[in-house]
Amino acid sequence: MEISDKPHISYRPDIDGLRAFAVSAVVLFHCGFYGLSGGFIGVDIFFVISGYLITSLLIRDLTKGDFSLTAFYAKRIRRLYPALVFTLLITLIGGYFIFMPDEFKELGQSAVSVVTYLSNIFFWLKSDYFDGPSELKPLLHTWSLAVEEQFYIIFPLIMILVFKLHKKFRTLALFALLLLSLIACTLYVHIDNSAAFFFMPFRIWEFLAGAMCTLVVRLVVKNTIREIITLIGLLLIALSVVLIDESMLFPGVSAIPVCLGTALVIVFNNNDTYISRFLAAKPIVFIGKISYSTYLIHWPLVVFYTYYIIREINLVEKITLVFLSFVFGYIIYSTVENRFRKGKITLKESKTTFMYTIAFSAFVASIGGLIHFQDGFKQRFAINEVISEERPVFRAFSGKCFLSTNESYEKWSGDNCFIGAKQESNHNTLLWGDSHANHLVYGIHSQKEKIKSNILLFASAGCPPIFDAQPNNRPNCAYNNSNVIQVIESHNIDHVVLASNWQYAATQGVELNKLGNTIKTLKALNVKVSLVNQLPIYPINNPEYLILRLSNGKPLNEDWHLKPSKGQKESKQIKQIAYTSNIPVIDSMSTFCVHGECKIIQKGNLMVKDAGHLSESGSSYFISSMLNQNIDFWD
Repeated sequence: MEISDKPHISYRPDIDGLRAFAVSAVVLFHCGFYGLSGGFIGVDIFFVISGYLITSLLIRDLTKGDFSLTAFYAKRIRRLYPALVFTLLITLIGGYFIFMPDEFKELGQSAVSVVTYLSNIFFWLKSDYFDGPSELKPLLHTWSLAVEEQFYIIFPLIMILVFKLHKKFRTLALFALLLLSLIACTLYVHIDNSAAFFFMPFRIWEFLAGAMCTLVVRLVVKNTIREIITLIGLLLIALSVVLIDESMLFPGVSAIPVCLGTALVIVFNNNDTYISRFLAAKPIVFIGKISYSTYLIHWPLVVFYTYYIIREINLVEKITLVFLSFVFGYIIYSTVENRFRKGKITLKESKTTFMYTIAFSAFVASIGGLIHFQDGFKQRFAINEVISEERPVFRAFSGKCFLSTNESYEKWSGDNCFIGAKQESNHNTLLWGDSHANHLVYGIHSQKEKIKSNILLFASAGCPPIFDAQPNNRPNCAYNNSNVIQVIESHNIDHVVLASNWQYAATQGVELNKLGNTIKTLKALNVKVSLVNQLPIYPINNPEYLILRLSNGKPLNEDWHLKPSKGQKESKQIKQIAYTSNIPVIDSMSTFCVHGECKIIQKGNLMVKDAGHLSESGSSYFISSMLNQNIDFWD
């Protein structure tokens, strides 16, 4: 096979049809529609399409000998930048009126990363377990635009080098690069799933999959065969949407079916097939044409709405959000995007484009910087009158007793990790777990006079207390846990208390049933074993906003309950494992929940600092409740 001198670059409405399916999958997934757990692979469809179209244009211009890097970059900017800046400004305005200071401050930071096309790196840096969920990041979806722009920057340079090779080696060179990126992605996704997801070098193979659709000489195939192969391609895409979910390692091998399926549709579809006519239907093509603007606006809409109502959205609201996403997408497409994307680019127009781009980037970056340095404009809210200034994050032991994602056992500080001063007690209890062990520290410390045992903390972020557990994105988990036996022996531990966000562990690929084997191993060491069960995970990630809304600027002395969104299933599973293993278990749900609703505010004090981590008040309430029930959990 060799690079074709006559790439197919005429308009293909079926490509817009593919875009329609891609953006619909993403929007429906983000709105939480059941059965579309892999809807995020719509981004991968976009990557393959972009690789195909950009390569077609580059081959045409390079073959003619009139390729201009300046014109190429100017066209890409005119195609993508105006709608992006417009959406950024709308999002910043929305954030000013809706977000609390911490979230608005991060929004300002992310806006700077977006206009510099570094948002994929920004959100990779922000992907730590404690940094909050995606529902507080209205610009998170722009990571894919950053990856695409980074590809646009380097790929023309690669193609210039490739065209210096002999004709028969050109396709081979690009295919080798595809394989290199795919292999790197497949391997690195096991080391750092987040980096493999966000970084362009691990994604470039998806663009090159689209490039290969243009680079190979097209085969003469009967329409019946084209129809069958194209149908197989669509099935691969559909199965990816239905079967892939966020708990799987992605990208890598799991991304191959959707990319292959998209490539098959691009290569084998033509105007004479039924599938082509379906994809080229006017309503579908219309959605495809507005797909970019729809993609830009849909996620800020979802984030702001769910943040404002402080609960999970219902079916009617999901449908409404989908409808509004396409409506606003059309408005942005017709008023902004489509006004700048067309027309021939001269050298003078290219310079003007770059000048305006720099000016608008500096403007948005200045706004983002101002938001950052003003701490999210705290003066917007009379927050001091309602809640205390403390934003309790249990990091007092971080770096020595509570190990972060990339820290290993050697960082743990041994005797310095006894909570409070070590007492003259014959009993030493090890509190072993993840952040759901760490957030008990304040409550234990505040009640230390009532607790007879010395309590030693050994915890790792996102790492459940299960031997051999290896959650996604936690490379040191199994190693850190393997040293627990040494901790028990070297500190004369006679009681081990296991505490974890079991629900989170299950979503990260940990088999909770292995907890039974861990309990057996600990019992074999002649230590008592106890377990803290799953705490409720609330459908709200910014509880300060809840208390501010409920108080209307006045002190709040009421209790408030919300139905938990997650954790109930894992709570039952862990309780059963504890029962089978014959060890005592604290039913955390019972402590906080009555009749299916769980306490999030108690006498005006917030019980949590986010969806599931206890605040200082919550930690004290939890430990006090145990002691008031005469539960000798720490003896």
